[in-house]
Amino acid sequence: MVAGAAGAAAVAAATQAARATQEQNVRMAGELWADFASRMGFPPPGTTASALPFLAGVLDGVRFRVRVVRDEQGWAHTQAFADALTPMSCEVGVYTSPAGFLDWVKSHFEEDIEIGDAAFDRAFVIRARPHEAAASLLQPETRALLTAFLGHALAGLTYKEGVVALQWRGVERDPAVLEHAVRLVALVGRWSPNEGGYRTMSL
Repeated sequence: MVAGAAGAAAVAAATQAARATQEQNVRMAGELWADFASRMGFPPPGTTASALPFLAGVLDGVRFRVRVVRDEQGWAHTQAFADALTPMSCEVGVYTSPAGFLDWVKSHFEEDIEIGDAAFDRAFVIRARPHEAAASLLQPETRALLTAFLGHALAGLTYKEGVVALQWRGVERDPAVLEHAVRLVALVGRWSPNEGGYRTMSL
């Protein structure tokens, strides 16, 4: 009983410390995001109704948005979105999982798609509707940017009816990671299906 109580107290203390760090990161993000926006030539960032940082702009002709959100447990995540230049009627999802569990996760996805890049196929669970859209969207440059994001608590990338979404855990404070995220969603936003050997109806 004593050991169990001590363990529970330790977990509670660690959780409290993590939440305190998260809130400090939220407070610091505004200034860091403002410096990033200024360096990149984007409009100054703002805050959402819940006082979380928000940034919007245009990169290579693609409109994008970056924001911090909280999940149901109160933990923060950073999201980047882009509006496709040519919205296509299809869906693609690329998801990752904690090391050691990925093979188990992949075994439960009957629709997991392989695109012919062995390392990428091992690292991600890929789903698409129709299946052909996955290989067309996940061109070498996109795969390289996604793979480089694996060290930053990446949750996944999705394309749905012309909206690109990228999510990773935590409040992002590294300008290099913010730039990486914006460039990734903007790249997918410029996806031209016909050039990738796949054709579908535009919206």
